Amino acid sequence: MFALVLAALVFAPGRAALAEPVTAGDYSVDGGAQGVDWTYDASRHLLTILTGTEVTISMADGVEQTASDRIAVADGVDANVTLDGVNADFTDTSASRSSYNILAIGVLGSAKSGSTRLTLAPGSVNRLRTTQSDAISVGNKGTLTIGGTGELDVESTDNSSYHQQNGAGIGANYGGFIVIEGGTINARAQGAGAAIGSSLGYFGGIRISGGDVTATTDSVYGMGGTPYNISAIGNGGYYASGQYGDIVIEGGTVSATAGGSFAGAAIGFYSSFYGGVYTPGDVSITGGYITAASDRLPTTPIRDAGGKLSITGGFFGAGTLSGTPGDDGDRGAVYNTAPDLGYIAIANEEPDSKADYPVRVLKNDPYTLTAAQDVPAVYDAVALGADAIALGARADVAVDPAELTDHATFRYRPQGAGGPWTDGLPEDAGAYEVEVTERPFADGTGKLALIPQGPVSLKLTIDRRPLEVASASAAPKAYDGKTDASVSGVEFTGLVGGEHLWPGEDYEATGSFADAEPGQDKSVVVTVSLRQDGPRSRNYVLSEGHASANATAGILGDGHDGHDGRDGKDGRDGKSGKDGRDGSDGTQGQAGRDGRDGTQGQAGRDGRDGTQGQAGQNGVNVHAGSGSSGRSAAKSNGGVARGKAKMPSTGDAYWVAGSVSAVLLAVGVGLIALSRVRSRRSR
Repeated sequence: MFALVLAALVFAPGRAALAEPVTAGDYSVDGGAQGVDWTYDASRHLLTILTGTEVTISMADGVEQTASDRIAVADGVDANVTLDGVNADFTDTSASRSSYNILAIGVLGSAKSGSTRLTLAPGSVNRLRTTQSDAISVGNKGTLTIGGTGELDVESTDNSSYHQQNGAGIGANYGGFIVIEGGTINARAQGAGAAIGSSLGYFGGIRISGGDVTATTDSVYGMGGTPYNISAIGNGGYYASGQYGDIVIEGGTVSATAGGSFAGAAIGFYSSFYGGVYTPGDVSITGGYITAASDRLPTTPIRDAGGKLSITGGFFGAGTLSGTPGDDGDRGAVYNTAPDLGYIAIANEEPDSKADYPVRVLKNDPYTLTAAQDVPAVYDAVALGADAIALGARADVAVDPAELTDHATFRYRPQGAGGPWTDGLPEDAGAYEVEVTERPFADGTGKLALIPQGPVSLKLTIDRRPLEVASASAAPKAYDGKTDASVSGVEFTGLVGGEHLWPGEDYEATGSFADAEPGQDKSVVVTVSLRQDGPRSRNYVLSEGHASANATAGILGDGHDGHDGRDGKDGRDGKSGKDGRDGSDGTQGQAGRDGRDGTQGQAGRDGRDGTQGQAGQNGVNVHAGSGSSGRSAAKSNGGVARGKAKMPSTGDAYWVAGSVSAVLLAVGVGLIALSRVRSRRSR
């Protein structure tokens, strides 16, 4: 039973889904029924589509390219055709089929051609090249809609000395419509035809909503020297009488270049042409990614030639941003054409496209910007970041607050000072006036341009950073009976940015000893205050305006080199104290007897100057020290011994003072002894 059903399906007439592709000349047709949905006339080399049944056309087995076989859609038929690798080249003028359309939608002279959907098979490359004719021609009132994901490469070359008019890549004449929804389209034309548009007569309209479209013309000559002014996407240049339809670009990627000395607009219409008078249609761009160029119209490649040119969206390869966002008097421009009222040209910030399409057009959405200092700021040795300012818009604006921050520019000046502004945000501590200007940008929906209503101002304060005195040091000094101390250094904690404060420039420091008495490691109190106008200290603050720290330093002796006799031996016990300069003195000799003729004891050796000379016999006189050479000299006749003395240095003062004290002490002891002797005799 199953076998019977399967056989019925296989052999049932009209079951195209199971039919094998059929060869039709140089083509292979898959789908529909031959003689019902399509026919092939070998004598005319013509494959004709008769119904709306889906058919796929490719090259027949063993055929890489055809130079003769054409494809046509019967008049009034709404066809559904897929191209899957069709390759036709009619550019050889010696071939019998040159100057023919390769794919014709309807007949030029018919009342109304049908609507054909042309699908480009995935991964396919379809090449249609002819000369002096449209590679693809759409007849009266007919519509061609191109979609799919494959590639279509169409070209009409100009190999005739007459430069025939009928040479568009994709041509729609006498009211025909061209719609591109997908695929990769490369259309080129020479002579008098547009790459996409008209050649002989006027088109009914062009609409591009998707796909990747490249349209290029190269019109070098004009018939009889008359310029054609041919557009890449738009009007052709010959017998262009009639009412043209509109050109609408609402999506896809479109690159249009009108080249040659007789070039017209890249997109749109140009008024001068050969062969008639026409009424241009409107040009409307609402979306898509657009680049346009014209050799003869380098600054205004998108033209309307008297019709209406409307730009309300899209991304563009060249343009000028608005200098005063929100003011309809300055909306910016794309290719020197201002967007419609209520729309604006702004910077494109899409990461993947902004390099090739730096400008986009969106509808204005005005709002009032608000700004305030977000949190208290403290000096940090760097300028404040933009996140220090809290920016906002009205509640119904679809925007992340971070977007407002990213698109803001700032300038500042001291509060109440007036005067010039400085770009950016401040660094130093102080009170400032800040002005915020917001650049337009697309909202979260990508449909609106957020336009702030002018700049906004706010008050901003940067506080001084608190500092602490970590340590201080003081220098030793000679005894002067005063408590003031010299501060040799101060260290701070809390400095930022690798900064260092300098005495005099940034701070003042004074020191005071606890008392004026000599001594080592004496306590010093250091008091520090910052200069409010210092180059660095103006950004810092100490608690209560000043701080103190403890240090230690010494006060040198009061002339006795640290030991003034009060804390050492005073010589009355026969021994001298230590000399603070030259080490320990020798032991002082024992005084002589107190008799007049008593012999003076031998002096001890001086630890510095050599051996003390021996005294004479006069017990009253003291002994003089030897000279610096260490020579000993004593005289007995006068009872005074003198040595060669040197002039003492400053450091020798301590030794001299000690020697004088010893002499005075010896004299005193002698007087006391003499007094006692006299007292006993009187008894």
